[in-house]
Amino acid sequence: MTLSDLFPALQPFVAHLVKVWPAYDIKANFAIWEVFHIVSVLMLGGASALVSLRILGVGLVERPIEETYRGVSRLITLGVLATSISGLLIGMANAERLYDSAAFLAKFIALIGGIVLSFKVLGPVAIGDRRSETRLWAGLGLGLWGLSVLVMATGGLVTPGLLHVLSAGSLMVLVVVQGRTRWLYGSGCLLVLAAMAVSTNLLFKPEDMASIDMANLVLSGLWFLWVLGFAMVRGRAILKEDGPSAFAQTIAYAQILVWVTAAAGGRWIAFA
Repeated sequence: MTLSDLFPALQPFVAHLVKVWPAYDIKANFAIWEVFHIVSVLMLGGASALVSLRILGVGLVERPIEETYRGVSRLITLGVLATSISGLLIGMANAERLYDSAAFLAKFIALIGGIVLSFKVLGPVAIGDRRSETRLWAGLGLGLWGLSVLVMATGGLVTPGLLHVLSAGSLMVLVVVQGRTRWLYGSGCLLVLAAMAVSTNLLFKPEDMASIDMANLVLSGLWFLWVLGFAMVRGRAILKEDGPSAFAQTIAYAQILVWVTAAAGGRWIAFA
């Protein structure tokens, strides 16, 4: 699914965008603007990640969650503005390519979901504000993230980008779990990765892509369940320690993974 599939009538408008100032000037210096956009996303995602990790009990644990959020809230605001402006400008300069890209649609939806979660949900969660509208915004942000994952999962060549998201989730849980549980969890992840390598390179012939894809799909499902199971175990431990609620922990995980999804989409624009 691409923007051209959803809005075919916009094709003439999209084709004309590159002729509109400042699109043609930006296209001549596209690499510079792209770096600016990547840095903006990193600033926004990184600032949000600091708060999310603190909610999960790692990182800046010597400071209260509310204080951690207030320390990076300006970076989040600046990141939202810089990401939006730079994304709009480089999008104009490369409109026709992005119009037909499933990877771009996945990235675009994930960016909107990430901005919603960063701007409207993370703050109230961090300061303990339990207004009902926060959950409505959370539902919107999580729904957009889910839609982005769906676009990526059905996007053909872009689908392997979901392994970036799964890998990021597994690393997050590795950081969050503690003690001997971490060794058990890490060993399970390595076992799944080893099974993927064996099935891809040894068990099936290189031309038997159907079998390789099915094996990787099944193993990815097992990997996801393994990660989710340990995340839930750690979540219950945090609740027993009178830590953040299950809702806050869910937002913390999603807040990081939505930016990984956006980055994965951007990474695969050149290929799909």
